[in-house]
Amino acid sequence: MAAHYRETIARMLQEYKTGIEVSVSQLPSSIYMDLAWEGLNHDNISAWQDAISQEERTRIDQTISNYINQNNNQNCP
Repeated sequence: MAAHYRETIARMLQEYKTGIEVSVSQLPSSIYMDLAWEGLNHDNISAWQDAISQEERTRIDQTISNYINQNNNQNCP
């Protein structure tokens, strides 16, 4: 279930950012797949704990942190 919602959220993020539709048969770019975990990366959420390894969680946390640091002064359109 988490994988489905993660892909859906990632697809929407990518489409919003690029303005280009991501077909259902295509996976969104990895940056958007990582950003889609932002709402699920909490210790008490089993999808975050069970779906991926600790190494992958650490990598995703770093990706999210880098993205926030690089984009924190941008205003939404």
